[in-house]
Order: sequence, then structure tokens, then C-alpha cells
Amino acid sequence: MKNHTDKMKGVRFLFCVLSTIGLWLCLSHPGLAQNRPPPPTGPVDLYALVVGIGAYSPAGPFDDVFGAEQSANLVAETLAARGARHVMVLASDGQDGGRLIGRSDIREAVFALKRKIRSDRARAPSILFYIFGHGVGDPDVEIFFSVPGSYNGPFDQNSGLTIIQGTITNLDIFGALTQFRIHPSMSGWDELLLPSDAMPNLQNSIESIPRLLETYGKIDRAERMGAEGAPLEGNAPVPFMVLFDNCSNQIDQNLFIDGSIILPFMQSSFRDLLNEGLAFYAAAPGESATTVDAPQPLPPGAAGVYSEGKIGPVARRLLEILRDNVGPLTMSSLVQTFERSTAYDSGSPPSWAPFSHQQSLRADVREVELIPPFGRNARGTIEHRSIVEWR
Repeated sequence: MKNHTDKMKGVRFLFCVLSTIGLWLCLSHPGLAQNRPPPPTGPVDLYALVVGIGAYSPAGPFDDVFGAEQSANLVAETLAARGARHVMVLASDGQDGGRLIGRSDIREAVFALKRKIRSDRARAPSILFYIFGHGVGDPDVEIFFSVPGSYNGPFDQNSGLTIIQGTITNLDIFGALTQFRIHPSMSGWDELLLPSDAMPNLQNSIESIPRLLETYGKIDRAERMGAEGAPLEGNAPVPFMVLFDNCSNQIDQNLFIDGSIILPFMQSSFRDLLNEGLAFYAAAPGESATTVDAPQPLPPGAAGVYSEGKIGPVARRLLEILRDNVGPLTMSSLVQTFERSTAYDSGSPPSWAPFSHQQSLRADVREVELIPPFGRNARGTIEHRSIVEWR
């Protein structure tokens, strides 16, 4: 995995200022207020979106990453065998001819997952989002950029907006899942990826106007729908877990503004966005991760998937947890099992543990089931989403 320490002057300042607007829009809707009811208890309907990005544009700054498709397939097959109701897979590998997963592919898959949950009328849904591929993080403010395969822009001091608008940030995913409510009057939020959808392109403001008008039109319609129809009891949160199985290469620290000024705001934002969900990373922003061997034996249901090559360390941790814990997995039990340190193969650090933000789960979410026990549900369905762009 390739290191990128180019100076991107002003990226942190610009991103944080613009994301303030998006985060405010994410969290200010009355349906997402702090007095919301608890999530449903009892048997859960798990839905998952599994993304493996292995092929990268030769015109961009990133090399291919091998193991992406295998990581995605192992995770998807294991979750389906576990009884996840529906698993969407978006995967490409550097060896398969070069299908390039774009930002729009990931964005649309997030929206499609929400639509699927609504069409199934799931009573107690939970969501697991997994992504493998290149990533870049800023350790001072814990902003993380997942890089799509089609990204072909520069990574230099003048390309801040290109990077922000061409990648998927951790805040985008957290916002999309935090906004999600199963009551029909909240469906207006389903197809918004905030904060990035609300960011203007200051380098080409004329071309960005139609996109911004569309975004703010969606926000206005979503707020009107919620105000007119959403009863308080319809706004229970959907518990979620996000797994970033990415190398987290460092953005250089010589930036426009001291990170210590923004860090308290960002940490507060993460606490708000993650009090009903979990997030784990293969490495802390500014550090790197490496692929590891798949666990042996594999969990039930994954035995038929090719597992001789390398996979992401977060994928391995998840597979081990699902193999060794056949009972239901609650939010609190997942925190305990994910955060432990482990020595993997010789190519890994002596003791590896995933990075996570300070956990701030609300009390009524901690013991909610996120992953069903093995054998309770029938095998779930797997949907392989198509990728349009080829290199």
C-alpha cells in the first residue's frame, strides 16, 4: 500500500468549515433529537453493504490492492450464512480486468441498501458497512478519506476540493447511517450523503450550482416530510457498525491551520454521530495497515470461498469473531471483541488492534443485537452490484 505524504495546504480547514454545515443539517432534524425512543429489541434483521476496491485508475496516484475482492466475498458469504437478511456486494480486484468502482457506485449502493430495508418493511433492522481499499487520514482531526478506484485526481497542496469531492469520507458514511430512520416520513433523507453533498465546488462554482440546488431541495423536502408526518415513536435509530479496512496513509501536517483548533469540534461530532453506531479502522489516520492471511478454520458458510491469499486485517477480525461466537452479537460485545490486540502473521505489526474513535454508545443501544446468532435465520440473499466503469 502506497504512502502519500503530500502537503495539501488548507484541506483540513476547508473540509472542516464546509462539513460544519453538513453535520448541522445531519443532526439538527427534530426527528433525530436526543429524546428519541430506543431502537427495537429482539431478533434483528441484519443488512450489509460490503465494498472491496482493488483496481485503481492508472491515471491516478494509487496502485492496485490485491485481496479486495477476496476480503469482500469472505465477509459477504459469512454474513449471509450467519442469517443476514440481505448483503449487497460491490467489489473489484486488480487481477479481474480492471473494473473501477467510482464514488457514485458507493454512494448509490448506500442509497439502495436503505431502499431495500424500506421495501422489506424490516421491523428491527441493523446495518453493517464494510469497505476495503486505499485510504488517507489526517491524524490531528481523525478525518478519513476512502479512495474509490476511479479516482484519478492529484494528491497535492492545490487539490483539496478534488480530494474531498472525489472520495468517500468517514463523516459521509456516519451521516448517512445516523440519518436513517425506518418511519416512511423519514425517507426523504435516504438519498443524501452529507456533508459532502452539501459542499460547493469553490474551484468551479458555476458548474456546482445545479448539484447544490438539487441537494438543498432534497434537504428541504426531507425536513417537510418529517415535520408533517413523523411521529416521535417512528424515529427510533437503526444500530450500525462501519468497518474501514483501509491503509490509512498520512496527510502531511504542515497545513493551513493548527489541528488543535478544530480537533475538539471534530471529536464532538464523532461522539454525536457514533452514539448509536460503531466504527473501526485497520489503522489510525496517519498510520498504515497491511493485509494478513485469512483465518483458519473459516467461519461456517465461508468454507467454499477461496481463502489462500491475503485479506484485510479488519475482515480477518470480523471473520474470527463470527467463527468463535455463534450466539447473538450485541453492540457492547462487538466493542469488546473488536478492540482486543492480536499478533497475526510475520508481515503484520507484533500486536495489531483496530483503531476506533472514543466509544460513546447510548445506554439503550449497548445491548441491542447487531448480528444474529448462527442458525436462527435462514441463509440471506447476496446481491452483486454492477460496476460500469472499466479502465
